[in-house]
Amino acid sequence: MQIDTFIYMITHIEKEEEALRYIQQATHYMVNGWYGMFRSLGNDRT
Repeated sequence: MQIDTFIYMITHIEKEEEALRYIQQATHYMVNGWYGMFRSLGNDRT
């Protein structure tokens, strides 16, 4: 998913400002997904 995100940005977004906005949103989504997964795994351990 991360590689596809960068490939999409490089091949479909021409303006730098738009690409920066896109990658910030995508990175936020991916990082929070990992945090959410680890957080839920940590709650399962007692």
